[in-house]
Amino acid sequence: MVDGTLGSGGHAVELARAIGPTGRLIALDRDPQSLLRCEPLFKDLPQATLRLSNFADVNSQLGRGGPGGEVR
Repeated sequence: MVDGTLGSGGHAVELARAIGPTGRLIALDRDPQSLLRCEPLFKDLPQATLRLSNFADVNSQLGRGGPGGEVR
């Protein structure tokens, strides 16, 4: 699952909880400060990956195997 505009993280946290530990959520935001503010919200949700990226680049983000640009 993808959240293309992480923002303050509220929707992404609920999505991550709903998909559970066997799912995968990739949350994108182009604002590094947004990612830093949201990081603590996801400390107990290993199924979520936060990435510094614009939603317009979602295709390249989903096809990427490496960790470059990931916050966690």
